[in-house]
Formats: sequence, C-alpha cells, structure tokens
Amino acid sequence: IPHEFSGIYHQVVYDNYLSYNERREIYLSSMFALGFQSDENIRTGHLSQRLFEGLAYGCIVLCENEFASDFTDGIIVHVTSKEDLVEKMHYYKQRPDLVALKQQQGYDWVKLHGTNRSSIVPFLNHIKNIIW
Repeated sequence: IPHEFSGIYHQVVYDNYLSYNERREIYLSSMFALGFQSDENIRTGHLSQRLFEGLAYGCIVLCENEFASDFTDGIIVHVTSKEDLVEKMHYYKQRPDLVALKQQQGYDWVKLHGTNRSSIVPFLNHIKNIIW
C-alpha cells in the first residue's frame, strides 16, 4: 500500500486465505481494492475472482493487468506503476462524484456479467450447440 494511504494488504500464500466475512468487511469499508494478479494469471489472461468481488462490494478496483480493464470496458482501472497507482488513487479521492459513478458502474457490470447465472449461460449455450 502506498505510504500516503492507509489500508490492509493481505498477501495470499497457499494457506492464509481470509474468510468470506473478513473479505466482505474489508471490501465494504474500502474505497479501493488493489487487484494485483500473478504473473501466470497475466500471461494466461486469467482474472482472479477478487477483482469482481471488489466491484460487487463497491470498490474502485485498480489492477496492473491491462486485460482486466479491457474485459470490464474500463471499469477496472489499469495501473502501470506504483506512481501511476498513487496518482489514480489521489485522483479519485479528490473527486467523490466520480467515485460514486465508478462504484455504480462496477456494481452494474457485475450484476450483468459476473453472477454465477450470467457466467454459466455461454457454457450452456455452447453445450447445447454441440449436443443438438
């Protein structure tokens, strides 16, 4: 976490996961979620569910994986360096109207694309096309 900001950074290493309730409380008390991805996720185009949890809980999600921003039509904010991260965090902190807009955009995107129901439909349709 940049020293100008306060917050929690919990690095997950195999067996030190936060519980659902712990994650929920952290997200709900936060303006930003730092959605850093592993090198392997970036290389393979995989996006962690934590990105979408951050959006669903009303955080502005900042991520170094450009694919995350592209995939969400720019709702996840792409950052390119620590300096860029700090600059974008300051930018949003100084513009509460944009924070509210970004939070609503994230929530709307998750409701439309990120629920279990909405994400399974393409798979079901593909299976139907193969079988029938």
